Amino acid sequence: MPGEALINEALVKGRQSLTEPEAKELCKLHGIPTTRFRHARNKEEAFLYAEEIGYPVAIKVVSPDIIHKTEMGAISLGICSPEELRKSLDALISNVRLRSPMARIEGFLVEEMAEPSVELILGALRDPHFGPSVMFGLGGIFVEALGDVSFRVAPVSPQEALDMMGEIRGSRILKGFRDRGPLDLQALSEAIQGVSRLIMEHPEIDQVDLNPLIAYSKGCKAVDARIVLRSSSKLSPKEAFEVSEGFEELQIPKAFEALERLFNPRSVAIFGASPNPGRIGHGIISSLMASGFPGSIYAINPKYSEILGLRSYRNLMEIPGLVDLAVMAIPASALQRAISECISKGVRSIVIISGGFKELGCAQAELEFRIAEELKRHGIRLIGPNCMGILNPKARLDVLFQPPERMLRPKPGSIAFLTQSGTIGCVFLEWAALEGLGVSKFVSYGNRADIDEADLIRYLGRDGETEVIGIYIEGLGNGRKLLKALKELAPKKPIVVLKAGRTKEGSKVARSHTGNLAGTYAIFKGAIRQGGALEAHSLREFFAMLKALALQPKVRKPKPRVAMLTNGAGPCVMVADGLSEAGLSLAELSREALDNLSKRLPSYCIVGNPVDLTGSAKAEDYLMALDILLSDPSVDMVLSFFVFQDPPLEEDVVERFAGLWTRSREGKEREDYLKGGQMEKEKEKGKKTYGKPLLAWASGGPFVAKEYKRLQALGIPVFETPEEILAAAKALTSSPEIIIEPLS
Repeated sequence: MPGEALINEALVKGRQSLTEPEAKELCKLHGIPTTRFRHARNKEEAFLYAEEIGYPVAIKVVSPDIIHKTEMGAISLGICSPEELRKSLDALISNVRLRSPMARIEGFLVEEMAEPSVELILGALRDPHFGPSVMFGLGGIFVEALGDVSFRVAPVSPQEALDMMGEIRGSRILKGFRDRGPLDLQALSEAIQGVSRLIMEHPEIDQVDLNPLIAYSKGCKAVDARIVLRSSSKLSPKEAFEVSEGFEELQIPKAFEALERLFNPRSVAIFGASPNPGRIGHGIISSLMASGFPGSIYAINPKYSEILGLRSYRNLMEIPGLVDLAVMAIPASALQRAISECISKGVRSIVIISGGFKELGCAQAELEFRIAEELKRHGIRLIGPNCMGILNPKARLDVLFQPPERMLRPKPGSIAFLTQSGTIGCVFLEWAALEGLGVSKFVSYGNRADIDEADLIRYLGRDGETEVIGIYIEGLGNGRKLLKALKELAPKKPIVVLKAGRTKEGSKVARSHTGNLAGTYAIFKGAIRQGGALEAHSLREFFAMLKALALQPKVRKPKPRVAMLTNGAGPCVMVADGLSEAGLSLAELSREALDNLSKRLPSYCIVGNPVDLTGSAKAEDYLMALDILLSDPSVDMVLSFFVFQDPPLEEDVVERFAGLWTRSREGKEREDYLKGGQMEKEKEKGKKTYGKPLLAWASGGPFVAKEYKRLQALGIPVFETPEEILAAAKALTSSPEIIIEPLS
């Protein structure tokens, strides 16, 4: 293959990059258009090729030792005649000799002068977690200052290429701006896919940098091309496997059944169980007993004969019955023996709470790897090590080491939560409990020596109790495996991801513009979007999005139209400022809705969008306006703001809401939110289902907190800040804002 021959020749010569003529030739072989060029080996050929291409031309020194031609004075543009060419060639040689005396000159690149237009950058690199990845953005000399780029993991599909274009801040330029017409998006999409193929098909390529790539109303051209290589000796067997298999690792058969056993065991053995409060083993066994676990519980600790009323066994082999799940809270040094017992006993799942593994460094990382490999050989699945445990409220399985008297547990419900951090896990569980939200599965997976986010996502995709998934990630493992799992599940169940450690830059990717602009977080962000998941940017946003998705229906259209209702305008103004950035739009109410609002609301109300009921608002005003707004076909979503502190608003406003509102999730029964008194009576009157999301805002002291809880008990999610309600509204849209429409 010609491309392989180019690369192999460069590697044989010990070069770390292709020359620009070689790079452009390789681009052409993969369908990436470039300027017309010829490689002149000497001055005489340079004159011949300039005549062949036609003046004006650009001249660049070809040298394997020169990376940045501009800084070396190794480029001359806009040459219009043979005389100018002669002077330019002499000047280029002189510049190189002066600034880099040892640089080898292998001739000159003679190429056409590209017509000026929009300058873009297109590149690719190998990320340590996601592998081959592609970058697109605004280019030219200010590329690193602007940093307006987007990423996708290769291979990149036609739609993903369009999504990359739509995500950059300068996307309006691509569609046409001021006196410029629209650019050729089809040509740009094909160029992006070409770069994707280029780095996928050649594992020896480390980075590709096309800057600028000039785009026109018809076509595009790579003006400068740089391709950085990596020595074939650096390609480990694992990397070769990753390239061919897309980072997919061999999976244990029947993975769903294995995880189903993990979350629904018939018996649990706890290594390191303790009768002493303050010990990790005490927290685990007390949590499991308090949860009302219906199966058998076995305590293992040779120091005791009895723990919390249970017989304590010296080891696993003493236990008479079968053990489905083993939970280990013993030192890392004692784990090998315990694991050998689990293998002999036929245990199918293990949770290692203990720390002291790869988080401490290389030596302990090797121990962790050996343990994980041994368990895999015997078909035993592992959560951890270095984690806080797992929770399945419906099955009454609770092996968290935080005892119930110290940490609240949420009721059974629809939210699954996966976390690398035990601390964030604690925060989530208590937040969910206080908010009255239910949890289907909770996993603190720690070091993910075996079971990782992707395994859990695939399991939750088939889990009938899970409707919404939240994932908190710090470090990354197998990025491609995660991406594939997201792509499989995101169209079926919403997934919200919060990534910490965003500012850590890749240490090996700074040899080109593409490398300088990349970093694992930048690529992670692109991969999350590519996988169809939603990204949160703070813990408050994260929880707000999960709450909204758990309680309200999604909007199945782009740029949903939002109506706002309030008795105090301040928060509405702040939210209106952020609607567009959140991919939402302010609804233009229908004439019928406006007429109804004007006729039926008191004169102190201001009709429009938002509908301002003012500080004189009463409960009946809210109910009437909400019914009109939710019934308006011009409205896709309603945000209702409550200043409960205002005295004209009756204290029974929430009870009255029970007569209007029912959960809008189509085809699903309302959960038992309404309890007792007037609310129960209102429930019997029958409810109107709108099939549209309703989100509420309320913020204040004890009285507001009471109303907040009562309102949310109806299934209406309530938020305390404009940022939270915007994040929640954004989460309910079917997809991020699409600026570039699919090509016909």
